[in-house]
Amino acid sequence: MHERADPESGRNGSEPGERHLRLVESAAEAEARQYLNWLMTQEEAQYPGEPRNYELLESERPKLREIHDDFPVLYDGLFAPWARAQPFLGWPQLHAKIQAEARPQRALKGLEPQSATELLAKTFPPLRCFVDEILAEGLTILAGKPKKGKSYLALDMSLAIACGREAFRKFRTEQATVLYVALEDGERRLQRRLRQIQPNLATPPNLDFLYDFPRLGEGALEALTGFIEQYPVIILDTIGRLLPPQTPQRKSLSEYQELTDVLGPIQKLAGKKRSAIVLIDHLRKAGAEDVGDMIMGSQGKFGSADHALIYTRKGQEKDGVLEVLGRDLDPEKFILSLTEGHLEFLGKGEIYELDSQQNRILKILEEDHRPLSVPDLMKALEIPEAHYGRFRQVMQRLYNEDRVGRTKRGLFTLYGHDRYNDDVPF
Repeated sequence: MHERADPESGRNGSEPGERHLRLVESAAEAEARQYLNWLMTQEEAQYPGEPRNYELLESERPKLREIHDDFPVLYDGLFAPWARAQPFLGWPQLHAKIQAEARPQRALKGLEPQSATELLAKTFPPLRCFVDEILAEGLTILAGKPKKGKSYLALDMSLAIACGREAFRKFRTEQATVLYVALEDGERRLQRRLRQIQPNLATPPNLDFLYDFPRLGEGALEALTGFIEQYPVIILDTIGRLLPPQTPQRKSLSEYQELTDVLGPIQKLAGKKRSAIVLIDHLRKAGAEDVGDMIMGSQGKFGSADHALIYTRKGQEKDGVLEVLGRDLDPEKFILSLTEGHLEFLGKGEIYELDSQQNRILKILEEDHRPLSVPDLMKALEIPEAHYGRFRQVMQRLYNEDRVGRTKRGLFTLYGHDRYNDDVPF
């Protein structure tokens, strides 16, 4: 007879199990334990060391499978070691079969699908917006080209949230304490900007600054987890100062995978705490058809964020466009103008932007004194080639409205000049 496993230790000289068996038992678990003890005792008493008929063993399989699924600790700690110790009785084969059948279910333990009915029956609190239509709970990437005002915009918005006043003289805010992590700007510059934005504010409440922060993977997530309890809004300027340094191991990963792994936990933290974490980033030099592709680097940044704010401003112009993209916010374009040190809302959507662009087109045609092609106009306006299709539509609209003319060769002029300037070289 083979030595029977000790039910108190859950081992047959080598198998661990005692700590599993110390769990408090329910009535059903006690019944299952009683059955296993009876099965093992009967087996050894009636068939000491003799091979069993496999068909008779199969009759025990449904009950054993039920215990395996419902009480895995009991099965693994008591029965499995005993079954593996019966090489001549057919139990190892039966145990292996039960394990093979149950393995997919074991792998899905705790992954319970939710029905559409259950989802529709749930209620959720309203989306928390710190700046209406612009900044909501979650992870947001605020991107713009270097030296074009994205950090200034973030500071202006932070001050509005901290004071509980309208942002950009237009958008309602939820007053909250803001932590601005300035990794590129020092105290002198931030002081000057605060005074420019709101000169009469000597002691602004609820706005704190940090000038140093650990990198991601070196304590940044832990620091954010600690700060987020006190600061519902955290601005990190910029993401380049937070990403881990290059290592051979990092280079072996795809950029998308790497950024998703790094930024994913921050996005989950912001969502769990219903807070807003803003990562300031740069835009690529080259344009893109999809505005989300303009964010510098991999799509892993845009893919890991809940929302994106794209801020663009040409040259030294005071007017800029803030484009809002996101999973929970409606896509919008807002025109913001730098007025007496602060950014102020001027208009919304394509209408204002189109009017501004059309006026610039007319001015170029007037000053150039010759017909111009679509590529010529795009070059003069510094519009990326990726926007060729959209720009042609703008020119067609101007033509349909009789604001520009078109020569026989398809070049554009001011309205009424097309019949005279067809032979001007370009």
